[in-house]
Amino acid sequence: MSNPVLVGVNDLFFSAKITGPANLLGVPMKCFPSCDRVLAAAREASPPLIILDLESVGGDPVSLIRAVKSDEGLKGARVVAFGRHTNAETLQAANDAGADQVMPRSDFVQVLPDLLRACANGARTAP
Repeated sequence: MSNPVLVGVNDLFFSAKITGPANLLGVPMKCFPSCDRVLAAAREASPPLIILDLESVGGDPVSLIRAVKSDEGLKGARVVAFGRHTNAETLQAANDAGADQVMPRSDFVQVLPDLLRACANGARTAP
């Protein structure tokens, strides 16, 4: 896999929890603190996977999901969004916007290795 996984997260501590497993699995990854930067990078790199922290990424992650899903050049990119389980409204909004998977942060941490392995193996569908 040559195209990097893109991550929208502005929490340095949590970004390390994401990049650590990616490094171990040899999955290229780039983190960005804002939705605008994620979208610009996605249009340049055509990533297999975009991961969004609904709570910490700067900007409007729901609008970013809509933009990715409506962009013909990004149709192959999967979007996985996560946030606090107590913020059901935001999780539902991300789902309604077209995210491929939406989950609480605790679930995301559990499935991250499988998501990354699927990317490393060239899959663009859920593990």
